[in-house]
Amino acid sequence: MQSAQFTSQDDVCGYKLQTLVCKGHVLITKVLKAANEIPPCFLSGYEIEDFSSRFNNEHGKNDGSDTSSFTSTVLHLFGGKKGGDAGIGGGDKKSGGSLLQMIRSQATSYRHNSISTGPCSPLEDDGNEYIPMLVDFSYLTNPDKFDGLVQNLAADEEHFLERKFALKYRPILLQYYDLFEEIYNYYFDINCFTTDLDKGRFVQHTLRSLLLESHEARQLLCELLHVYGSLLLLLDIYIPGEIRERLIIAHYRFTNERKNGKVSNFEAICKMFQRSTSSIDSNSNIKQKRSEEKPKKLIQADFFTRLPLPQTVVLSIIECLVSVELYNEQVFAFPSHSHRSVRLAQQGSMLAVILLFNTQTMKDDSSMMRQIVDKFFHDSWIVPLYNGSEIDLSIEWSAEFPAAMESLNDVINGTNVEKLNYDNMKIILACIDEIKRYLAQNTLTELFLLDHGSSLMDFLRDTNVALRWQILHQKSYLCSKIPNSNSTMIVDDDDILSLILLLSQLEVETRESYRRLLQNRNNIWSKSRDSGVEKMTNLSKHFFGNEILKTVEKSEGLGRWFASMAEEIRFLKYDSSVTGGDIQLCIEALDEIKQLDLIDSNAQVMSILDETQIN
Repeated sequence: MQSAQFTSQDDVCGYKLQTLVCKGHVLITKVLKAANEIPPCFLSGYEIEDFSSRFNNEHGKNDGSDTSSFTSTVLHLFGGKKGGDAGIGGGDKKSGGSLLQMIRSQATSYRHNSISTGPCSPLEDDGNEYIPMLVDFSYLTNPDKFDGLVQNLAADEEHFLERKFALKYRPILLQYYDLFEEIYNYYFDINCFTTDLDKGRFVQHTLRSLLLESHEARQLLCELLHVYGSLLLLLDIYIPGEIRERLIIAHYRFTNERKNGKVSNFEAICKMFQRSTSSIDSNSNIKQKRSEEKPKKLIQADFFTRLPLPQTVVLSIIECLVSVELYNEQVFAFPSHSHRSVRLAQQGSMLAVILLFNTQTMKDDSSMMRQIVDKFFHDSWIVPLYNGSEIDLSIEWSAEFPAAMESLNDVINGTNVEKLNYDNMKIILACIDEIKRYLAQNTLTELFLLDHGSSLMDFLRDTNVALRWQILHQKSYLCSKIPNSNSTMIVDDDDILSLILLLSQLEVETRESYRRLLQNRNNIWSKSRDSGVEKMTNLSKHFFGNEILKTVEKSEGLGRWFASMAEEIRFLKYDSSVTGGDIQLCIEALDEIKQLDLIDSNAQVMSILDETQIN
C-alpha cells in the first residue's frame, strides 16, 4: 500500500484517520492555551503555588521554589537545591555557582511577574465577589438551593450581581463550553471511526490490514489513541475536575443558552468531564499531599473509561505496540541494544497512555505486562508525556493495577534502583572528564574524525542516554529514598548543568568539524588519491631497479604489481557508486602483498603500505 494513496482523499479510511490525528493535536494546543486563561474566580480554593505546580508537587520533591512553569522546568532539571556551588565545565567554582544562581534568580523573577500580572492569577482582586455563585455539579442535584440564593445579599443586589457576572464572563464561558463540546465530539468521531473499522465497514481496509500491511496506517492508528489519551490526561492535569464542573455549571446558569435551548450534549459533557470520584478529596486538599511520604496518583483511570472505545480495537493496538517497532528510523539513532529503552521511549510513552483505555490488562494480564515492562521499562519507570511532563509508573500503577505492578517490581526494587542510579552517576562523572579531555586537547581534527568518528558518535550517544536518565529520574520518589551513605559518588545540580554545557559545546564542535570535512571532501579525496598513487609508483620504480629505497631488493614482478596498483588507485572516482567497493579491494590486496617475505621483512616498505591503507 502506498503511503501517498492511503492518506489521499480517495481513501476514505486513511484520510479520515489522518484528519482525526491532526484534530487531536489541535485540541491539545487549545487545552494548554485555555488552561492559562481560566478566570481567577474559578480557581478559588487553588492557591497559585499549588495549582501551577500541581503536577510537579505530586511526582517529585518540592522545596517551594518551583511555583511557575518556568521555575518548575528549570529547577526540576537542576534538582531545585540551594546548596553547593560546584564548578561549571571544570572551571571556577564561583562562576559556576553564579550561573546557577542567575538561573534561579530569573526563575524567581518570572514567578513573581506571573503571579502579579498573569491573566488567571488567583491573587488578583478580580472576581472575588462572584465566588459564592460558582458551584460544581452538586448544583444539578438541587438547583433550587443555588438559584436565587447568595448569602448576605438582597434580591435586587443578587440579581444585579448575576447580570454583571453574565455580562463579564459570558464570552469566556461560551469559549470553554465550546472546547468541552469539541472534545466530546472528537470522542464521538473516534468512537464512530473505530467502531466502523472494527465491524469492517470500510471497503478498502480492515483493522487487521491497517495494523499488518501498512507502516503509515499502523503509525496513525496508534497515534490516534495516544493523542486522544494525551488530550484527556493533559486536560485533567491542567484543568482539574472541580474547575471543569464550575465552568460547565456557570455556562449552564448564566449564558442564557439553556433558555434558548442551545445547550447541546449537556448530559454527555457532564458525564465526560465530571471530576473523578477518587480525586474529589485530593483536589480539595492538595497541601495534605505534601505531608504524605509517597505522592498520590496523578492519573485517574476512570476518566479514560467512562466513555469507552471498542475494546477489540484498543487491544489490537496494544498488541501491535508490544510486537512491532513503529519508528524504525530510531534504530539508526540508537543502534546499541543497551539503548533500546531510549530507542523505544516514544513508543513506550504511547503504550503507557493507551493502556488506560483497557485497564483490565494492567489488572489481570500478567503475561502481557511482563512483556511490556521487559521491552520498554526494564531500566526506567519515569515516562515522558505529550508536552514534556512525566508520570511515575511506580506511583501510577501501585495500587489499582496489580499485574502491572507485579511486573514492574523487579525494576523498582531497592537494590536495582540503587544500582541503576549508581551506574548512571558513574557514567555522568566519567563523561564530564572525557568531554573535558576532548575539548582541551583540540582532538576533533579531520584525521581524527576519519579514524575515530564512529567511536565519537557512540560516546555522544552514551552521554545523552545517561543525561536523559538522570534528568528523568533525578527527582523521582524511588531515587530520593536511596541513602547517600551507600554511595561514594554524588551527582548534584552543578554536575548536570556542567555536563549539559560541555556536551553542547562538544556536539557543536563535532558538527562544525564534520561540516568542514564535508566542505573539503573533494580536496581531501584528491590529495589522498594522489598520495596513494605516488607511494605505489615509488615502490614500483624501486622494485624495477631504481634506487629510491636503498634497503629494498630488486623484483620486477613486484614492480609490475605496484605499477598496476598505482593505476587502480589513479582511476578511482569520487562520485562513483562502486568506489567504496574498489577501495576495499585495494586495501585487501595490500594486506595480501604484505604476507610476502620480501615485503614483510622490510620495515620501510611495510610503513609505506600502512600509510597508503590509512589514506
